[in-house]
Amino acid sequence: MKVPNLNKYNIQLADLSGHYDIEAGEVFLIYAPLASSFFLADAETVERMERSIESNEYDDEMKELLSQLKEKTVDYERSIVADPSQYAHLSILPNLTCNLSCAYCYSAKGRSKTEIDQDKLQATLDYFIDRERISDRHLTIFISGGGEPLLSWEKILFAIEYSRKRAGEQGFELDIYLMTNGTLLCDNIIDLLKDWEVNVGVSFEILPEVQNSQRGHFEKVSENIKLMLKKGLIPSISSVITDLNVDRISEMAEIINSQYSGVRHLNFDPAMSDTLFPDAAHLDAFYKKFADNFFPAKDLCARYGITLDCNIIRKMEKLFPRYCQGKLCLTPNGKISICHSVSSPKEAAFHKVVYGEVADGHLYFDTDKFHTFIDNNNFLLPRCHSCIARWHCAGGCMMYRMNYDEEKMMAVCRFTSRMISSILLKRLDTIFSEEEGISIKELLENRN
Repeated sequence: MKVPNLNKYNIQLADLSGHYDIEAGEVFLIYAPLASSFFLADAETVERMERSIESNEYDDEMKELLSQLKEKTVDYERSIVADPSQYAHLSILPNLTCNLSCAYCYSAKGRSKTEIDQDKLQATLDYFIDRERISDRHLTIFISGGGEPLLSWEKILFAIEYSRKRAGEQGFELDIYLMTNGTLLCDNIIDLLKDWEVNVGVSFEILPEVQNSQRGHFEKVSENIKLMLKKGLIPSISSVITDLNVDRISEMAEIINSQYSGVRHLNFDPAMSDTLFPDAAHLDAFYKKFADNFFPAKDLCARYGITLDCNIIRKMEKLFPRYCQGKLCLTPNGKISICHSVSSPKEAAFHKVVYGEVADGHLYFDTDKFHTFIDNNNFLLPRCHSCIARWHCAGGCMMYRMNYDEEKMMAVCRFTSRMISSILLKRLDTIFSEEEGISIKELLENRN
């Protein structure tokens, strides 16, 4: 059902036939994200809402209902970054070298021996951790690849030690995150990361045959994760989901609980790959499997005291007019990129995403180029206007749009919309169960 008048007020809907065994066009999930409101409505109610707005004539019921849905209760403008100087998050990509060859790697084409110059690294940290630059007293540094960051351990250690010292001097709280493939972890590195209170994430496929097929070195990474747990440095685990493991997500959760006791956070995201998903039909089928398997696994993890996330879950917790705020991302050659997924001049998108550089101890920005990214939001993408995911997906990740053709992007859109709708329906189902003692499924079955 098309509801352009509701859409004008950022009120979107999803047909429940995509989630329950009912006919299309009968019952809808109504969602007004800027009013923090969502509920179920039949087709007649939706049509009355649409007609009332179009005619500007409201009975008492419609007046009260629509006034609540139109009321803006969320101040999303506060989260918009309008200038590079406003970033409270710094990404550091120390090198373009890797000791693995992952099947789905987005940066494999950019490999070289390039490593970040320490002077440029220090200049960036001086700029970032500066009380005169930003009023926010809480900063975050994320170290990743690029390549495998631990291949540049001395540079990483310098960045950690220097940023901790400077943050203390400048009066900041500082969180540091490191993402690694886990192969190079050892007693000394683990001890230092723990001493410096670094939050460590390990890319690990959990299932031996999948790890060895997609990444390699299962035994080594598994041993190192267990060593971290033994030493009290608790990692988060990130797994890339492909056709090889999409039907085994709950099994992966069971293994973490039984064999890696202490891990409390998992992140499972679908791979982005033209090679693994040759056409939109393949991608649609894969995404359906992911959605069908993810939520039961999430519930299973909750019973074990483990949080299972994916990017869409995290996006659900925020409202924003574009997919992300962009990044202040230092690449190994001293350039500043809008996205940490692009780090090398050998990558096709590199020159499109670079908007600054470090030179002579200072950071220089091309603000016009910066705004070509930041100003590209869900207001400019017509297909977003009626989508229930509009204010969470907000136009989709730039890297997906650069790597996928229109048909595959529509598959991504369908998947995102389904996931957002599923999250809202699960929340609503909990409310119905607690307040009415009935599930949405039972409600739909009994409505006649």
